[in-house]
Amino acid sequence: MKSTLGCMLFILFMRNVFAAPSMTGEQIFKRQCASCHSQNANDTNIPILFGQEQRYIVKALNKFKADERTDHILGSMKSMAMHLSDDDINAIAKYVSTKDICSVKQNIDTKKEGFIEAFRAGRAIEKKINCQHCHGSFHRGAPRFYGQRKRFLKLTLHAFQGGRRDFPIMKRVTSQLSN
Repeated sequence: MKSTLGCMLFILFMRNVFAAPSMTGEQIFKRQCASCHSQNANDTNIPILFGQEQRYIVKALNKFKADERTDHILGSMKSMAMHLSDDDINAIAKYVSTKDICSVKQNIDTKKEGFIEAFRAGRAIEKKINCQHCHGSFHRGAPRFYGQRKRFLKLTLHAFQGGRRDFPIMKRVTSQLSN
């Protein structure tokens, strides 16, 4: 009995000695996420995670990990998420939720012909459908879309319209939208 207990204690001690030190959310993000989701990323199909609600990030990563989310970024995200522990997911979510989306530098040509008109038209649709009821609140678990890249938003809305992403409210809302 003594040798079994001693052996078990030795194994636990060695696991703690040689266990990889836990990484912070910032370290994990920089190591695994930043190449696609940072301010330097040029792929406009990829969402900006800074400023997103912590609960939404956790939910999204867990859906990728469980192979429950299908859209244009599924392949990459599933392979990334499947190696994350619950602690890693929570740390990443906490880190990105505290970062300011305005720190991401985007080139938006506000002087481009038709920009103001297109912005106002989009704002009128957003108000009519009341998108901010869910997407402007940190109490709903929905992603915030202000500051997101136009191409990413367009792909996401089409994914809901076409059934490649499934969420009943978004299916109903996007069915009201034209191209």
